[in-house]
Amino acid sequence: MSENRILELKSENRLLRKQIKEVQNRFEDKIAELSMIREIGTALAHINSFRQTCRIILNVIMDSTIAQDCSIMLMDQDKNQLFLAAATGLREKDYIIEADRVFSKEGVKYMFRPGTGVAGKAILEKRPVLVRDTQTCSFFVHDIKSKVKKGCLLSIPLIVEDEALGVLNLSHSNSNIFEASYINLFSIISNFIALSVHSTLNYEKLKYSESKYRALSEDSNDGIAIIQDSFHIYANPKYQELTGYSLEDLENISVETLLRIPDWTKAFNRSQHFLKKDSGHGQFEAQLFGNMGIKAEVEINSSEIIYNGKDAIIISVRDLADRKKLESQLQHIQKIESLGTIASGVAHNFRNILSNISVNNQLIQMKYQDDGALMAIIEKAGNAVDRGARLVDSLMQFARKEGKKDFRALNLAELIQEVFDLTRKSFDRKIDIRISIPGSIPVIGDYSGLTQVFMNLCVNARDAMSGGGELRIEARRREDMVEVSVSDTGHGMDREVLERCFDPFFTTKDAGKGTGLGLSTSYRIIKEHDGDIHA
Repeated sequence: MSENRILELKSENRLLRKQIKEVQNRFEDKIAELSMIREIGTALAHINSFRQTCRIILNVIMDSTIAQDCSIMLMDQDKNQLFLAAATGLREKDYIIEADRVFSKEGVKYMFRPGTGVAGKAILEKRPVLVRDTQTCSFFVHDIKSKVKKGCLLSIPLIVEDEALGVLNLSHSNSNIFEASYINLFSIISNFIALSVHSTLNYEKLKYSESKYRALSEDSNDGIAIIQDSFHIYANPKYQELTGYSLEDLENISVETLLRIPDWTKAFNRSQHFLKKDSGHGQFEAQLFGNMGIKAEVEINSSEIIYNGKDAIIISVRDLADRKKLESQLQHIQKIESLGTIASGVAHNFRNILSNISVNNQLIQMKYQDDGALMAIIEKAGNAVDRGARLVDSLMQFARKEGKKDFRALNLAELIQEVFDLTRKSFDRKIDIRISIPGSIPVIGDYSGLTQVFMNLCVNARDAMSGGGELRIEARRREDMVEVSVSDTGHGMDREVLERCFDPFFTTKDAGKGTGLGLSTSYRIIKEHDGDIHA
């Protein structure tokens, strides 16, 4: 064999070894790429934490590629702007935001709009963008404070169902480091990353929504419950308070057991029917019968929801006790105002009639003063006129159409003491009066009006204790209000009388012994002082 042929064979051998080496290197690169894809896919398969997902992505990419810096940006659809979600090496440590900030956007670092910068271009065009040399790139914007100076940059959009979720960015301090093969590799990896980030965000969003609405429910002043197949599967603290049952107890109690309406089935089915027509809610009033004899008038609002993949109804239950009480008070005030207007008109007309009778009485007295029998009749008529005049005064006090209110600084303790000193003489000796007022109580009020109130209360107490007893009055200041309590040991009031005691002209006394205006007048005076009075 000639020397030239030997040299040719040696050259071919070297070339073959070089080609084998190149194939081996490419094979090893492919093995490494497949290994990285497998590692990311396996690691992210069963993770629901957004922070953990981002940390795995950053770690695998930094450990398995030549990239010196890596970041994940997400798209804020409302602001049409990318914000930084995770990055390596930011301020010497990885930067990963909490999942709730992804939803609330509180304190996030907004970066680029679609079309602005490399990341913005990638997300606008929905394709990878490779910048081999940032110094010669017209649309490169250096905006992230990173420990790595960017010489080359690769941005890959994260796409899920043709919707741009965000961008994955890789960078290196040197230019021309990333080859075109990187685009193919990370186009595959980005699919895993996009799906993982999307699924974990959906999971975190469910937890975020649940915790947010649970917080609202837990602090609600209305009872809130979720009903599935007629049974409770959730009840907030207020609902448990209204029913008297714990959540554990309620899980075994049907909603029909607690609520009563004239036709429960019809009303509930009607609300269901409305919901199926997308009306959004059903509303009705009912009686709630809870544990240990709890009974309340309630208002029910119901809406259809999906809970744990099944149809359910969420109901809010509002106790109507306060509303009913306010409505009753409003009706009472309106009744008194209406009757006050009527009483004023009646009093004026009645006063005119009494004046005519009184004048005629005087004329008869002047003409027939020697007729003793007639004078006796005239005297009785005069007494009746006087009683009528006192009734007119009571009507006018009730109507408050006469007399100017004089609101000024008063010592309520002294006023109360004066009233009881004045009325003490008319009390039976068997009635013991006890006054408990600590020091002075300065207030702004109408002296004559408040005096009338306490006079009326004293007279009522006296009349209730015909056989003797104890009358007690207590007064105390509570922050910016004054509380006065008047109590006696008399026969008291039954429920019917209690409900009507402030009604004008209502009295339990015999005919001719009471006008029924004492407490109603007191009620009106206290209301004029922006106060409240209860029996």
